[in-house]
Amino acid sequence: MFINIKPAMRLEHVEEYDTLFCKDPLAYDVVEAYAQENFYKYTSKKPHEVENIVIVGAYYGCEIIKYRSIYRNANFYCFEPHEDHFKVLESRWKHNDRVRVYNVAASATPGESNFYKTNADGNSSLLEFQGHQHGHPMYLVGTEKVKTIRLDSLPELQNINIDLMQIDTQGAELMVLKGATGILNNVDSLMLEVHTRDFIQPWDEEPYKGQCYLEELISFLDDYDLKVKYVGLDNEVGNGQGNSFWYKNKETK
Repeated sequence: MFINIKPAMRLEHVEEYDTLFCKDPLAYDVVEAYAQENFYKYTSKKPHEVENIVIVGAYYGCEIIKYRSIYRNANFYCFEPHEDHFKVLESRWKHNDRVRVYNVAASATPGESNFYKTNADGNSSLLEFQGHQHGHPMYLVGTEKVKTIRLDSLPELQNINIDLMQIDTQGAELMVLKGATGILNNVDSLMLEVHTRDFIQPWDEEPYKGQCYLEELISFLDDYDLKVKYVGLDNEVGNGQGNSFWYKNKETK
């Protein structure tokens, strides 16, 4: 059964996950846009009342521009371990007093870790990419040592309400969440990159070694009363990957 909530978003309930999957061809973009523009409705706030947005895997911080146009009073905490990407992120936002940038990788364990770089911008990870071993056109180009931290160890993230936490870390999302257990009760909504087993090509079964899957995120976040609302996969490529939106508070609309 299909449910149409607006012309740009066609939804189908998927019993395996007990949630709604967007069936648009570019569903990952549709769900991402929906989360960015509407998460405040699930926090019992108006746009100008949104206080704090955390972005893990911030890349160049491009989405901050859109967020700031809607949530003009929000503070941003952005994490990016890739040295070259961080330089761009920092140069763009270092003079904005509402944006804080951190050249670290959020993880479950503080210390130091290998960060695996690929030939595709924005696809590097704490997890080793292995899809090329099964024919994927993306491949590893090197590693660098990066500092890792637990998000809940940062004083600036403790004892504040986090309206949205956005995590895009190429299969390492659960590692990030396990390092945020001390603050997850203060998180009202999430946008997460997700991986499912609904793939076509063999290299998409586990492109990142030890990556997490949607069912693991559902199980883990249930303890924090965070429920998945919408999932949008890349329905054109069929790689089983995409974006998801999660909420805690009762919908206001």
